[in-house]
Amino acid sequence: MYAVNNVLGLSLEEMATFDKILEGSLALAMEDNKTSSIGQLNKMFETFADYVDIDQRLADRINNFQISFVNKNEDHMAFFGGNLTGVQVVRFTVDDLNRFYSDVIGIDDVEIEEQLHALSVINTERIVSSDVFVHICMWLIHKFMTSKLNKKTIERTIQSLNLIILYKFLTSLLFNYFKFPADPQIAAATYAQLSNKFAIKQFGSWSALLENRTKDICSEQGLHYKTIYNYMDDDAILYAITDTQSRIRDMLKNIYSEFMKTYERGNKIRTSSNSFEFEGEEVLKDKTKNLGSYVNYVYSVLPERNTFIKPEILDALEGVVHTAPRKLVEQTLEWVSDNYRYHSSKDIEELVKLTLLHSFNYLSDNRTVMKNNANLINLSIRLKGIYMSSKTNDAEIKRIRELSEKIVRKATTTKNNSLVISVRVALLLYIVIRAFTMHYYSG
Repeated sequence: MYAVNNVLGLSLEEMATFDKILEGSLALAMEDNKTSSIGQLNKMFETFADYVDIDQRLADRINNFQISFVNKNEDHMAFFGGNLTGVQVVRFTVDDLNRFYSDVIGIDDVEIEEQLHALSVINTERIVSSDVFVHICMWLIHKFMTSKLNKKTIERTIQSLNLIILYKFLTSLLFNYFKFPADPQIAAATYAQLSNKFAIKQFGSWSALLENRTKDICSEQGLHYKTIYNYMDDDAILYAITDTQSRIRDMLKNIYSEFMKTYERGNKIRTSSNSFEFEGEEVLKDKTKNLGSYVNYVYSVLPERNTFIKPEILDALEGVVHTAPRKLVEQTLEWVSDNYRYHSSKDIEELVKLTLLHSFNYLSDNRTVMKNNANLINLSIRLKGIYMSSKTNDAEIKRIRELSEKIVRKATTTKNNSLVISVRVALLLYIVIRAFTMHYYSG
């Protein structure tokens, strides 16, 4: 710069003044360049959608659209009111879009889309961040946030708009993951297996989950609230859109992963269960003699973990007792194996003997269960109902429950009563299956 000044023949004082002028011009030029990519979205909407009246009537139409979408048909009502994933067909159709544009907003979406995609900040190859429907909803949220309407109307309407965006994202993702309706039993088993880290498990229904998700934009403490309220930072607005979709996508991806694990486990269960068959009549020909042999067999395999605990039986039980976490069931069985013949041997021996005695008595009273080759999984399902029944006057069952619960509480650290009950049932069923597969595992 001084070289230029010297060529101009300026004094030191004149050079300093020139420097300030030049620096100011550069700063202004940089600021102009910076602001050229700020507020493009807001300016475009204010220019081409200025005829949209942000009033109570529009608010009512938006709120009614949101409610009607949830109650659109039986599938929609069942899905949003429930917690299963992939079972019901829920779609955001072209008819829904057209009704929103024409009947609810009264907007020319074709013109808006042309203007939106012409902006330098928009990359049309990015489907989510260039979606005209989502942009219109986001802009409307901004307009209601900054409107003069009463607070209750504003809060209700921006939540409805946010929910409509989430419906659009979620239904599109559901279509990608579940091309055809999922098996309700697998979906129910999947939900039962989910831990509380899954949002759907925390909130109990899709409606409650999505309403909570709106806090990112609707709540003043939300991650994107200021961005949408000000509506000037184009990059931040695009991020708010993609982040909202990404959170729903990641959540659904994780549920789908668990769904596929449950599905594959179900196939394995069906394969395993074919091996778990026993000759019911043979077992009961001499009940006293056979009972003793099965009880002694279990006693003989108990001390050795690898002999007592069979992964394929655990696989099968996961399909019978969905609510019993496999890890806790394994911990219980390991504890039983490790503590047999030690300080807890009397409780373990009594539990094995009583459980098998009860199963023999049940088979004796219900001989139709044993027709031809009876499948042990089917027997387990029947016994599960007895073990889980909250009301019983059977002293034998009461003692079995008392002993099994005592063992589960010692074997695991869980304080959750529901989990204790589920693991207790799984333990009892494991003892029955392990006993009646004596010949299978003995070669």
